[in-house]
Amino acid sequence: MPIVGEGGPESLVIYHQGSMAGYTSSIFLLPGSNSAVVVLTNSIQLNEAADWVGELLLETLLDSPNPHDYKLLAKESADSFVAKFPAMIKELEEQRVQGTAAKPLHAYVGKYYNSIHNFFIEISLVNDSLYLAFQGGRDNQVWKMEHYHYDTFTWLMSRDEAIKHSRFPYAGKDLYKIEFKASKDEKINSLLWAHEVGWHHSEEFMREDGEATTISHDLFHKLLKVL
Repeated sequence: MPIVGEGGPESLVIYHQGSMAGYTSSIFLLPGSNSAVVVLTNSIQLNEAADWVGELLLETLLDSPNPHDYKLLAKESADSFVAKFPAMIKELEEQRVQGTAAKPLHAYVGKYYNSIHNFFIEISLVNDSLYLAFQGGRDNQVWKMEHYHYDTFTWLMSRDEAIKHSRFPYAGKDLYKIEFKASKDEKINSLLWAHEVGWHHSEEFMREDGEATTISHDLFHKLLKVL
């Protein structure tokens, strides 16, 4: 990232960047001149477009003596982002342990809750395939799972698929891996998921007893749409 206004006089700038699936924004407030730059977008870009546009306008407002080439920076960052998904898939394949087998798929079926019990992941078996659903499949967040190795499965998608389903197109391999954990009797009782961007520690989700063989009527029909 460039240093905005590099080489010019010091100036207080109050900055905030925000984003959700579907939009990004950036705000720069300059109390010394009673001015501001506000950039709002209504799409998920290949880079932090709101920041690039905001910084370009800010350097113009500050009459920066050494302006940066934001067009070039935007292109480089977009090209870098496009390359991340293929690189992630390649890295996953390189780290995969070949020749391992999963347990019978019905062994993984059930609802798995976080420690404070306000979020759950539902694993269902339909037509000999496992499906992952967040919060019971709300907003079509239902994904087919593929065996990776041992008791670990992936729910990979392309960047276009992520955007289609209003998800951030994050190309982090740990996000797309679900590792099931078994007790001493080999019964699956929890799963591990590293769901935070840039956080390599996994959160454990505990399996609820008595919910290992059935899925809800609504989720079943959502799975049929996925199929």
